[in-house]
Amino acid sequence: MPPWAYAVPSLGMLSLVAATFLEDRSRTTVAPSVAMTVHCATGAVVFTAPALAAGAAVPPAEASFWVAIGWLVALATLGGYGLYWFTGTAGFSANLYCESAHDPAAWAPKERGTVPTGVAVALSTDIAVRRFAERENNITHWTELERGGNFLALEQPVLFAADMRAFFGAV
Repeated sequence: MPPWAYAVPSLGMLSLVAATFLEDRSRTTVAPSVAMTVHCATGAVVFTAPALAAGAAVPPAEASFWVAIGWLVALATLGGYGLYWFTGTAGFSANLYCESAHDPAAWAPKERGTVPTGVAVALSTDIAVRRFAERENNITHWTELERGGNFLALEQPVLFAADMRAFFGAV
């Protein structure tokens, strides 16, 4: 794979960010169906032009290729951001992030919690620094497990249950 190909996903995300900024600064409202059409057409032009220039714009003739392309387009359009746009729920989805970013109380120092808190850290996947956790929480039980992962209760049920018993037995 050529090295420049690794930049394509990043450039795609940067284009979405740029489009979002431009749309926010625009005084006109664009219907989601129009915005999606423009987005898809722009992507087609941007990716077809280099293929034409390189002489490699000949798609495979197999039916499975076209089924895969149709599935990809449907997922990207409806399953990604299209679902939010078409249902009008993008604002609700982003509301939590927007409110947190604009709420001074969200960034203000808080009192240390008083609720006894137990932490089980799976050293194979988790990154947790105890002194940072203890700044805002009343850590009364801390266990570092050599085995396990993100789904500790499923991956190491015996270790997880023993740790839960030890924590709640001390509380």
